[in-house]
Amino acid sequence: MYGRVLLVKLALVAGLVGQAALNRLRLTPALRRGDPDAPRRLGWSIVGEVGLVIGILIATATLGTTPPPRALLPDGTTEAQDAHAHQEHGHMPTEQRLSHMATNFMAEVTLAPGRIGINDVAIAVTNHIGQPLDVAKVMLRLSNPEKGIAPL
Repeated sequence: MYGRVLLVKLALVAGLVGQAALNRLRLTPALRRGDPDAPRRLGWSIVGEVGLVIGILIATATLGTTPPPRALLPDGTTEAQDAHAHQEHGHMPTEQRLSHMATNFMAEVTLAPGRIGINDVAIAVTNHIGQPLDVAKVMLRLSNPEKGIAPL
């Protein structure tokens, strides 16, 4: 559905460009020459342009509410395939790691797949020689103030 609506929108835009070219190359010169039929033809051309613009706006609104084909695939199918392809070519790691060292512990946060979208988060808390610590509670607060995202 998305692809068809996109093709319709592109066809309407092409039609609008064609209509503008017709007006510029044929109808406007005829109007300047004083052709008695030119004002009527130019008026109908403008009505046609308005119709094309309305069609473009409708197609654009439809695209905004129609999910692209990629979104219709089962969860993770495309993302996993993309991540695998990127990893094979050395473009993208399969996970992102962040280490934090404090006075009496070390924490390593791992995000998988480590890119935009849904990620799994694993937090390992250890002492300075790498032995796991038994902690009662771990809190992870995520934010991006530059993008207007408050702490989560």
